[in-house]
Amino acid sequence: MTPRHFKNMVIGYLAKSESESRERWEVARYNAFISIKPQLKKGTKLLETLPFPWDNTLKTPVKPVKSDKPDVFWDKVDKQKDK
Repeated sequence: MTPRHFKNMVIGYLAKSESESRERWEVARYNAFISIKPQLKKGTKLLETLPFPWDNTLKTPVKPVKSDKPDVFWDKVDKQKDK
């Protein structure tokens, strides 16, 4: 296994763990909101009641990169990281 493969595996594992954690928090938030909904004013929204830090982050779209030579692409990426 190369260092790049290892790093990609670690990054993927951390992203998966964070995603699972967020999913559990979302379920907890929904259950809490449903529990307190009768006591809230009409029109109160779920995200307004129990906001999380990741609710405000904007997700940037991923643009696919087309390359005839994938090795050249990754060499350019590595050079940009070194800067």
